[in-house]
Amino acid sequence: MSVVAVITDAGRAAPLARWAQRLAQRIEEPLIVARPEGERIATPTRRQRADGDAATPEQPSDQQPKAGALAAWGLDSEEVTVAPYADEAGLFEICNGGDVRYVLAEVPLQRDRRGPSLARRLFDRCANTTVLLRLGEEEGACGKILVPLLRGADNGAALRLAEALAKEGDRLTALAVEPRAFTEGEGVGRRWIQRELDAAGLADASAVEMRVELDDSVEAAIVRAAEQHELVLFGASGLGTQIPSLRSPRGQLLGLLPDRMVRGRTPLAAELALGVVRSRWSLGARMQLRLGRWLDVVVPQLDRDQRVGLTERLQHGSESNFDFLSLMALSTAIASLGLIQDSAAVVIGAMLVAPLMMPILGAGLAIVQGNLPLLRSAAKALLLGYAIALAISVAVGVITATHNLTPQLEARGNPNLLDLGVAFFSGLAAAYCLARPDLSAALPGVAIAAALVPPIATTGIALAAGVLEVATGALLLFLTNVAAIVVGAFISLYAGGLRPQSGSGAIRPWMRSAFLGVLVAVALLAWPLARASVERTAPEVTERAARVETIETVATELLAAGQRLVRVQQAPVASAPSGGREESGENDDALAVTLEIEAISPPARGQVDRLRSALSQALERPVALEVRTTLVARSAAD
Repeated sequence: MSVVAVITDAGRAAPLARWAQRLAQRIEEPLIVARPEGERIATPTRRQRADGDAATPEQPSDQQPKAGALAAWGLDSEEVTVAPYADEAGLFEICNGGDVRYVLAEVPLQRDRRGPSLARRLFDRCANTTVLLRLGEEEGACGKILVPLLRGADNGAALRLAEALAKEGDRLTALAVEPRAFTEGEGVGRRWIQRELDAAGLADASAVEMRVELDDSVEAAIVRAAEQHELVLFGASGLGTQIPSLRSPRGQLLGLLPDRMVRGRTPLAAELALGVVRSRWSLGARMQLRLGRWLDVVVPQLDRDQRVGLTERLQHGSESNFDFLSLMALSTAIASLGLIQDSAAVVIGAMLVAPLMMPILGAGLAIVQGNLPLLRSAAKALLLGYAIALAISVAVGVITATHNLTPQLEARGNPNLLDLGVAFFSGLAAAYCLARPDLSAALPGVAIAAALVPPIATTGIALAAGVLEVATGALLLFLTNVAAIVVGAFISLYAGGLRPQSGSGAIRPWMRSAFLGVLVAVALLAWPLARASVERTAPEVTERAARVETIETVATELLAAGQRLVRVQQAPVASAPSGGREESGENDDALAVTLEIEAISPPARGQVDRLRSALSQALERPVALEVRTTLVARSAAD
């Protein structure tokens, strides 16, 4: 294991390197200094640092002897390895090594308007335990360490680093803040500190001093406690570099306090060092990062304007407003009448009018983004839309007094596993096209393929007719469509770049639970669909096998000497090949049979007629027969 100090600012190389060496010596691990290739290294003297003068760049360190470069930083060359990196990818390769224990980087005080600094990006994406630092004027001083314990933060990582830094005689304090009005605040705070210490797995938790501050302002309490310390360590929250999102004891948002402290925006002494610690990623987080990088290369990624436009469209489309409800009512009425009339064209028109696809896609986007308000809005729109559609379809069924269900209705009451596949790929296509305005012309086709409103209308009409089996099947089809489209939309949007920052912990627990819940729903729905598919295809397979056996028996009996049956093919006459086939007339029940034989000469026409007649009689249906002959030479024995 090793400690990596990442040099991003040549002027601050020496202080960070010395601080990292102190940590490496405390935990008895080797130190690696990662620095840009060819960059001049500033080596300020203590007088220059005290006077605030600019550092004097030396020659590029590539051209300096290793010992001289490290000595300029105040490091022992025998204990330090210098690892140059040419670009950001090279830096991540160094920091993501499997033998790295800690990665240290210094955060710039001024925020870069062009985007997150390299240190910030490293903090978000490095797979190993990463520490973001603001070094104080007293470089490396950490004899008095304060660890404020914050709700939702990685307090264990901060406590473990503090224990690693502390040596015998040092002061290590864990701080909890409780509201003034809470009469039992002292006891509650101590219990919470003890739970965090136990969870952190420290070697000697008894050496940690417990301190509870009673204050309605978390910021004021931490600033007051920090005045008596040299180093303050925070644990990162689950929001990446927004660390952590603090709330006061009364629940009022105070802002990103550690971020403000690190940037010097709170009244803390200049000599005080601050750090934010994020734990090493889990195996799942590492796999998520690799998947994200692969998708970035393979799938065209959405730019910012496309992501904003997609979110805006789905937020608007997921609202259960008058437009949505009225279109749901109209599309259901159209679909119900089309199903009763057995008119495919009318049913297709209803699919194009229905707005139900938008909240389903909105639910997929909400799970990807962790957007709980959008998920609630989409769920509300789905429930209200379904309730209105069901009520209207039941009313249409009662008014029209429908008792005999049409083939259109019966087809939607008998879903199978293929419907699940259609819905899943429809979700993929719908999300992909909706996110890219230049592909919006394909959306009507996706709406037709998904067929969301007709199953609801079938459920209502079947309920009105008292055919519960069809109603249940149609409900199953609707639920299948919704669940599969949500999964398809999630995958499509995730692949397109709408995903949480990899490894930052931005995937909230409810996001995982929601997606896993949808996957479980799809699995549960797939079971009856698979059973229906088997029940539907099993008789067909058995019947087909019996027909083949009958054809083989009849053909073998009527073939002459020197003729051998090689293969039998059968198909409905409409899908059979027509070249060379003798037609038996138009008949929907006709069966096309192809016999492949080996013979020394083609069979006579009379033999073919006898074969066709015998097969029609044996199969009890018209047969269109084609005989394909492969000529073979007469053997010497013949």
